[in-house]
Amino acid sequence: MLYTFGDSFTWGTSLVDRKNQCWPYVLAQLLNQPLCNLAKPGGNNWYIARKINELEFKLEDIVVIGWTNPDRFELPATQEIVNKHLPNPSDRPDPTDSIPVKRFLPGIKHGHPVVQELSKVIYTNFSNDVWFYEHFKICFQSVKWRLEKVGCRYIMFYPWAWWPHGYQKEFDLYDDNFIDWPNSHEWTNATFIENDGHFDARTHGIVANWLFKNMAKWRY
Repeated sequence: MLYTFGDSFTWGTSLVDRKNQCWPYVLAQLLNQPLCNLAKPGGNNWYIARKINELEFKLEDIVVIGWTNPDRFELPATQEIVNKHLPNPSDRPDPTDSIPVKRFLPGIKHGHPVVQELSKVIYTNFSNDVWFYEHFKICFQSVKWRLEKVGCRYIMFYPWAWWPHGYQKEFDLYDDNFIDWPNSHEWTNATFIENDGHFDARTHGIVANWLFKNMAKWRY
């Protein structure tokens, strides 16, 4: 089984045929593997780390993680609040997740006024880029430990992200399986990007083939 994790770039936001055009599906076809895409629009690294530490992977599974911006996070919410005030499907538990949460990211302009006010306070009075990045490192290390304990094959990359000034990239510091997606060219080439800033079908194909190429070492 191919398991993929990430945010809207991994989920396939803006694609006409998301399930068949997103890079997880294209990669699954290249690997000849069934797919379980657990990405979520507006997803965060806390969710990714939590899910990976919950799931029962098998030795033969493959895990691909598209990390997202470190300033995204989640807080638990009662089911009543989720049902009444968080209508966005991305706020609801997926079939493998029984924990109702509210996902936070900068610029929330919808939902219950309490959520909007809390978001405003967090991203002003209690916001610090380095703090968010330090939490990302905790997520990264817990995922690395978990996957190495299982012994399955895995690879990580950044589909897109900002980072604090002067940070040291994890793919240089920690893990040979953390690779750098060379997306700077994609961001300057409008033919690769949909109008809302997400990858188009062509770029999803490029990402899938680039990941497949980086997995070549597994086939020897």
